[in-house]
Amino acid sequence: MSLVEVPAELQSLILVGIEILVVFVLTQLAKAGFDLSGYKAQVTAALFSAAMVIINALLAKVPVNLEGIVGALLNLAVVLLGAFGLYKVYRIKFPKK
Repeated sequence: MSLVEVPAELQSLILVGIEILVVFVLTQLAKAGFDLSGYKAQVTAALFSAAMVIINALLAKVPVNLEGIVGALLNLAVVLLGAFGLYKVYRIKFPKK
């Protein structure tokens, strides 16, 4: 049994990334004449669920002695992405002169 799980913050980031991708694809399909705009939530939910199943299946293969390291690396990814986002917001509010 694996104790490694994707942090909630990283799950939210994955969901936002998938949602951006779905909106882009649906916009391109709308330009081509296919109107599927009402299916954004369903497509996003299906792709997010599939992505989490794949990620959890991969995390289940982590050996027991590496679970702590993998958990720490996932948390490090959350901290680094959060710091990058905070820096981008700071640069928008206070641009370099």
